[in-house]
Amino acid sequence: IKVTVDDLGIGDDPQVAQADFVRAKSVRLQLGLLKLLSGKPEVSGIELIEPDLTLIKTSADKWNWGTLKPLQESGQDSAQPAFDLTITNGSFKLIDRSSTPEVEKTYTGVNVSLDDFSPRRSFDFVIGLTMPGEKSGNLEIAGSAGPIDQKDSSQTPIDARLKMDAVELSSLEA
Repeated sequence: IKVTVDDLGIGDDPQVAQADFVRAKSVRLQLGLLKLLSGKPEVSGIELIEPDLTLIKTSADKWNWGTLKPLQESGQDSAQPAFDLTITNGSFKLIDRSSTPEVEKTYTGVNVSLDDFSPRRSFDFVIGLTMPGEKSGNLEIAGSAGPIDQKDSSQTPIDARLKMDAVELSSLEA
């Protein structure tokens, strides 16, 4: 079963911002029919069309997505089954409030594909985006990652290839 919602907005944590965390032109969910009929709906695919996402870093290790309930649940019983995620022509704003002065960067042309994503096992991914900067440039990273280290996500294993086209070195710092 596929469900489509147009012009979707999800508000941010009011302690962080009074704006939307994400707004998308369209969101499509793919649900398993048998699980839906049994009263236990299970998402097997998510597609976001032209989403605008605002990521806010409030301190060295705190982000505005940290209060999302699925990320807080760590028990085995609460595990979401693996799903596919596709983002088409998105943009995201990265705001770093942990630095002085506050730093804000906007990335456009964001395209993401996560195949069979689960934080508990390895998954394939492709992420492409247009870098910020006067001359911009395109960056793409593709490979596999996971499982995601629950205590320190920077320790998550990644095997990937990086492709850059006309990327300014100064934009990589962001």
